[in-house]
Amino acid sequence: MAKIGAARDAGSDVQWQVPPLIERLESRADLERLLTGLLDQLGRDTGDHVGIPASQRELGYFSAIAAAAVAILERCADHEAPSTVIDAALRLGARRHGYLMSAEKAQKRVVAELRRTSTRRRLAYWQAASQLSERAKQFLAKVLHH
Repeated sequence: MAKIGAARDAGSDVQWQVPPLIERLESRADLERLLTGLLDQLGRDTGDHVGIPASQRELGYFSAIAAAAVAILERCADHEAPSTVIDAALRLGARRHGYLMSAEKAQKRVVAELRRTSTRRRLAYWQAASQLSERAKQFLAKVLHH
């Protein structure tokens, strides 16, 4: 098991360590585990970050997350879009501004792969809608109870 980016400021380490690892991983399951780990380390919540410039740590993770997501989609059938990949796209999309050029380019590749077929677009849409729905419920609960 590789320890990647465990330190709080390890974003630059992740940016350089993960691409060679992605190239060596052949199975979709291994790539999905890697992507899940990266998202868990970075944090999946997008709500408090929309529009705020990304930190150096986040910038390091964004390239790695996008590269892993694209590698997974390249191994999927046209009618598949794993929920972890969609989570990654949503996480990346929340912080569009302030990317490194390589991270922005990789994020665009993830979006292009998700848009490539109507099934992938539909899966991404409904997962995003579900998350938005949950956030709206949380917001209403907070407003009504305070």
